[in-house]
Amino acid sequence: MNPKLLPWSLFLVTFCIAAWAKYQLVESRELSIFCHDGGRSLACDARSLFEQVFYNNLIGVAILGAGLLALALRSVTLAAATGVFGVAALVLHDSGSHQATEFPALGFLFAALTLARLQWAAGRA
Repeated sequence: MNPKLLPWSLFLVTFCIAAWAKYQLVESRELSIFCHDGGRSLACDARSLFEQVFYNNLIGVAILGAGLLALALRSVTLAAATGVFGVAALVLHDSGSHQATEFPALGFLFAALTLARLQWAAGRA
């Protein structure tokens, strides 16, 4: 595999895993009823964790900060990690709040721009 495609491939894999988690854990009606009726399982714990992480949008602010830092430092590793978390946050966000997607979207944008800029500069050298 071409090393330049690795971060972009990670974004795609993250998207697929996050979409599965959203529709099988977070938005599953049957699981929601089971968990709210006092059921205990690993799936209920994972669902609760997703709700807690994305409830107050701190992860979105952290992704935005990491994206800005990756852009400033021109770090491929930080940009790739920020992009992965940004994709996951965009897929798993609370659909009732637009603010929940603004920060992760900007963080992902900065990460993607950093990767594209560094790959373009490496291709010119």
